[in-house]
Amino acid sequence: MIYLLPHTLLESAEKYPDAEAFRFGNQSLAYAELANQAQKLASVLKSRGVEPGDRVGILLNRCLESAIAIYGAFMAGAAYVPMNPRAPVDDLDFQLRDCGIRVLISSKDQKRVLAKLGDTDVHTVIGFKNETSAGSHLSWEDVYSATPLSKLPRILSDDLAYIMYTSGSTGRPKGIMHTHHSGLSFTRLAANLSQLKPGDRLANHAPLYFDISTFAYFCAPFAGATTCLTSDAHTIFPASLVKWMADEKINVWYSVPLALIQMIQSGQLDKYDLSHLQQIWYAGEACPPKYIHELLKLLPHTRVSNLYGPAETNVCTYHHIDPTTVGNSPIPIGRCWGDTYHLILDDDGQELEGVAEGVLYIRSSTMMQGYWQRPRLTNAAFYEKEYPGGITKRFYRTGDVVSKDESNKLHFKGRVDHQVKIRGYRVEIAAIEHHISSIAATEEVVVLAESKDGITNYLHALVKLKPKASVDENELLRSLKDLLPWYAIPEKLTFVSSFARTGSGKIDRRATRALIVPSS
Repeated sequence: MIYLLPHTLLESAEKYPDAEAFRFGNQSLAYAELANQAQKLASVLKSRGVEPGDRVGILLNRCLESAIAIYGAFMAGAAYVPMNPRAPVDDLDFQLRDCGIRVLISSKDQKRVLAKLGDTDVHTVIGFKNETSAGSHLSWEDVYSATPLSKLPRILSDDLAYIMYTSGSTGRPKGIMHTHHSGLSFTRLAANLSQLKPGDRLANHAPLYFDISTFAYFCAPFAGATTCLTSDAHTIFPASLVKWMADEKINVWYSVPLALIQMIQSGQLDKYDLSHLQQIWYAGEACPPKYIHELLKLLPHTRVSNLYGPAETNVCTYHHIDPTTVGNSPIPIGRCWGDTYHLILDDDGQELEGVAEGVLYIRSSTMMQGYWQRPRLTNAAFYEKEYPGGITKRFYRTGDVVSKDESNKLHFKGRVDHQVKIRGYRVEIAAIEHHISSIAATEEVVVLAESKDGITNYLHALVKLKPKASVDENELLRSLKDLLPWYAIPEKLTFVSSFARTGSGKIDRRATRALIVPSS
């Protein structure tokens, strides 16, 4: 019976022992081999004092060992905490201390990062030997020579499975807690939506510390499919990424829009045989319709889907794009998938029915348990609705403004905190960015609302042009007059060569603002 995430691997190891589970470069792990190595790691973790409910840190670049680390932590009854090797050392220090991590799984590639860490509770690093502190460092060879853990510890489906950190509004990272229940609910729903089956090949483009990575790491073992991990080098060179997809015969692709845009711009999507690519999923942020048009034209046999959901809920809505109806309007985020329900509330907290626009609230089996050691933040994140019989249900406050159309599809309109008043008119930043992005020469856009005198707001558009595109400020502003009302046209326009980005590839608005607009 599958009620914990490691059960998926153990079951596939029985059903498909010799089938390829994870692949990286020319290396691969069969299901039986992966299960055995994860059980060995669990045994080592237990010998190092890891108990059910403990947190195990994972500081790794893309590699096969990442799969062993995740399932080894699960089999020890621990929760894994993925960490970004390129994050500021202060953030890594904070995560280690915040979670009380005592055992860290890493590699010799991270020696310099580890040397910079401050005083934490970490007493064991697994992944490489260290001559100066041999007792506290174990190599993977040490792990593989261990005796496999024969029996999983007693943990339940509502016990913690992983903590994923994301930036808080104050800059202090917050740890999103997901249980085996929420993780497995996501796994079942995603595997059902994608109709995964044994033999399918999933591309994992996302780094381990980004929530999109859970699709490949969790769903492939559930379905007996194969996860193909991209290398860091492939993510830097989009042209090589297309060739990699062809060579690996990828069936399902899931990433942020940036990766798709870069592959389109590489001019390589029609140069290789991608006939096996059945599905493309994208999530994390909106993808301009002009790129969706190009993608559908280049890959007419592939179903493209827009998935939506904060990390706190995993995924909660989806929209399969119909090539015959897609236009120039933003792509809908669609409908809730299974075991999920939504509310739309107005500014006064009143529930709206039918065609409506307001703030989206989500109730789902995939919701987080809360924020690690942040009870006030957790309480603020949820809305409780009372039902007949004294029953109270919790909904997650997404902070996203949506509209619902006549066919019950949801459309993302922007963030509550991205709505501003300009000259007395309420404008939505996301709508302005969409219209500027529709101009042929533009590649990406960020619009900032700034203050002239502490009272009057104005809009500042930061525009990255397509390679070799040539357009000046006056031309762009003239184009906007046909797309936007007069009060929504930015007063200031700055051309930029690039945007600051998060580790997952999404535009980092806070960092972008700090770079372009000095704090007062």
